[in-house]
Amino acid sequence: MSSRGERGLGHETLELIDAAKKILESQWPMTVRGICYQLFGQKLIPDMSRRHTARVSRALVSARERGLISWGRIVDESREIERVAQWDDIEQFTGTVVPTVATIGRTRHIRFS
Repeated sequence: MSSRGERGLGHETLELIDAAKKILESQWPMTVRGICYQLFGQKLIPDMSRRHTARVSRALVSARERGLISWGRIVDESREIERVAQWDDIEQFTGTVVPTVATIGRTRHIRFS
């Protein structure tokens, strides 16, 4: 009998998720690609083609959404880190923001009054 978080997942998907969970117990955080390499080494995926790595990626998203794998165990190093904009003084702020707002206004035909 499957647990509540595993309902609706196919047998092969559950095998991938279980193998990924075991990998992530000893090595984390890891990228999806890193997990795919491990699964390929264990012969759980036939190759590292886009088709098979995308399947693993979908399984991992599903596992994280269902609470089967922690979100913090898998990282995406291809995405840029978001930072909160900060300025040292009002001159820096206006030197950065005002030209940007003016550009947006020109490109979108926004009227400033």
